[in-house]
Amino acid sequence: MNAVRWTALVVVLLVITVAVLFTIQNSGRTTDLSLDLWVTAFHLKEAVPLPLLLWSAFGFGLVGGGVVGLRLRSSAMRKVRDLEQQLARASVGGDSGWS
Repeated sequence: MNAVRWTALVVVLLVITVAVLFTIQNSGRTTDLSLDLWVTAFHLKEAVPLPLLLWSAFGFGLVGGGVVGLRLRSSAMRKVRDLEQQLARASVGGDSGWS
């Protein structure tokens, strides 16, 4: 393995270690979760553990960002495919567009 892979492995292990330590140290802490939308309000019946709340928010953000990224990527790939088809049609017709 080269140096970049070792460095990436060390960074990933450090991040995992910090995440596990955070979860262990804060597993006893809870928070009372509520959402007030002025029209209606939501309030959970029981307190939620802080690590669960943090990792859930992180997971939802990761999934949401992934979905948006996939949509943008598929849109860009569709545009590239359309442009390649236009280029192929133009080159077959002999009209390069240059004078």
